[in-house]
Amino acid sequence: MNSTHLAQGLRITQLLLEAVDDPERLRTALHAMTALADADAGLFASARRGEDATHGFVVTTARDDWSGGQESVAFPDLALYRRLGARATPERLHDVHALARKHRHSSSVSADTECLMAHLETDGGAIAYVGFVRRAPDGSRIEATRRALLEGLLPHVGRAFAIARRLEPVRAVSVAAMHRFDRYAIAVAIVDEHGALQYCNEAARTLFGASDGLRIDDEGCLGAHDEATATTLMHAIAAHIASDLPDGHVARELLRVDRSGGREPLSVAISPYRSVGSAPLHGPHGGLAVVLIHNPEQPLARLADVIGNVYELSAQEAQLVEAIATGASIEDIARDADRSIDAVRSQLKRVFRKTGTTRQTELMKLVLSGPIAMVR
Repeated sequence: MNSTHLAQGLRITQLLLEAVDDPERLRTALHAMTALADADAGLFASARRGEDATHGFVVTTARDDWSGGQESVAFPDLALYRRLGARATPERLHDVHALARKHRHSSSVSADTECLMAHLETDGGAIAYVGFVRRAPDGSRIEATRRALLEGLLPHVGRAFAIARRLEPVRAVSVAAMHRFDRYAIAVAIVDEHGALQYCNEAARTLFGASDGLRIDDEGCLGAHDEATATTLMHAIAAHIASDLPDGHVARELLRVDRSGGREPLSVAISPYRSVGSAPLHGPHGGLAVVLIHNPEQPLARLADVIGNVYELSAQEAQLVEAIATGASIEDIARDADRSIDAVRSQLKRVFRKTGTTRQTELMKLVLSGPIAMVR
């Protein structure tokens, strides 16, 4: 095995590791594996055990005269390999022609084309497939050293697929949460204990873009124009992450950030979010902080309007939440609105579903301790 092939293998391993955070790296890794195989096209695909359909196709081509990314053209034997794969050793590249002959099946690929395929067991009853096709009119085959190196990479491919599947629902929840933050009138920024920006909503992007009071520096970190204020802010972020304040709770103390031209200062509140998984990466105080920034020059919003906007509630549902947050009982709310107690309780159940809560106390906590409290 020459040093070039080894370097290619190490680079592919790195790409597969990076694919955990950036799924697009799977395509780059497959392209590199296709080049390493000296093949015309490469394939990643996945399917659930016992189901006919395959999904999650990633196809790359090393030569422009091949399939143009059409997996059904480049890999017509994928369905055949899926039928025969149960009798083949996982994490090994199998010659589909030879496998078909052994089990008395016919292949769709011409005899002058080499097709190697492998299957990898992942969690949740899913199977990942890896394949390479190569035109070989002269009867040549993918070199044994290249094939061995590719097989050595297959376990890494399997792990990348498995981790991606586990992270799929987490990413979906994260996208939904970030979408909700974009409906906040106040600015919301998520940073690590060093102030490195992980996310900010539309209101924060506007505020940082104006670069008045708070800003994002050239290194992507939250900062202030005044050095003393910036230092105080960073200390506060680290202290909140390391504090005993429960995740998601906003500290009562607000920081004031002065702005130019005698304008009213910004009010900043910090809420910690500690991730157990991030501790080895970020040290003993690993975690994130949600930084809530209120601009006093913004028009005041009614609490019910904010609640309805953030949690996508109807006007009546938002008023119900506001009333509960002020300590009103179901009976009080029904009497004041001239509605039956059963009707109010039925509506409250819908509110629970929309806000992800199960009790009135949780609903109160959501309003009084969460980011919405900043608009009060």
